[in-house]
Amino acid sequence: MRKTVAGLVAGLTAAGAALSAAPAQAATCSVAADLPARVSIAAEHLEVPVRLVDTCGARYASFEVWGPDGRDQFLVWGEDGEGAPGSFHGTRSDWWAFSDWQRPGTYRTAWGKAFGPGDEHYPVAYDSMDVRFGTKAGLSARRSGGTVTLTVDLVQYHPFQYRFVPYGGAKATVQVNQGGTWTYVKSVTVGKDGKAVVAHAAPRSAQYRVVSWDTAPRWGATSKPVTA
Repeated sequence: MRKTVAGLVAGLTAAGAALSAAPAQAATCSVAADLPARVSIAAEHLEVPVRLVDTCGARYASFEVWGPDGRDQFLVWGEDGEGAPGSFHGTRSDWWAFSDWQRPGTYRTAWGKAFGPGDEHYPVAYDSMDVRFGTKAGLSARRSGGTVTLTVDLVQYHPFQYRFVPYGGAKATVQVNQGGTWTYVKSVTVGKDGKAVVAHAAPRSAQYRVVSWDTAPRWGATSKPVTA
C-alpha cells in the first residue's frame, strides 16, 4: 500500500509540474512578420516577400507597416474569412508592395494581432527594415608599365526616370586585393558623369574593386573585381 500511495503522489507531482510548465512554455511563443533587414529600390514596383514567423500555431495574423509618411501597408495571413481568406497558401508568406515614389527610410511593423484555433490571442513581436534607392558600381582598369589607371563608374536608380542614371558627386573607395584581403588604395568623389579616374603605381598584376558609400537615401554598391 505504501508503494502505491508513494507512486500516486509521485505521479501527481509530475503531472502538477507539467501543468505548471505548460503556461510558461506557451507564454514564450510569438508571432511576427519577418521583414528583410534592407530593401533596395531599383525598379518602379517591388514585391517583397514577407514570411510569417509563428511559434504559436496561429490561424490568423496581421500587421500594419508604418514608414516615414505614416501607415503604408497592411500584411495579413489568415485561414478564415477575416482579412484575407486562405492567405497562408501553405507557405505563410505575404507580399509587401513598394513603389519607387515612396520615400526611403525605416519601415516598421505595428498594431499586430494573432489568433489561435480557439480565438485566443497570441503575443506578437515587431520588426523593421531599411529602405533606400539602389546604386551600381563599375570599375575598369588599364595597365601601362608600372602604373594602373582605374576608371570608376557609379550610377543610381532615378525614381522619376525609372532607370539608372549617373551618380554625380558620390563618394567611393578603390581597393586592391593583397593576399586575399581587400585594402585601401584611394577614396574618390565622382563627377557629374558618375566617373572618376585613379592612377595607381603597381609593379605587379593585382585585382581591384570599387565600393561606393552608403548615404541616407541610397545604398552603396561594390563592383566586380578587375585584374590589371
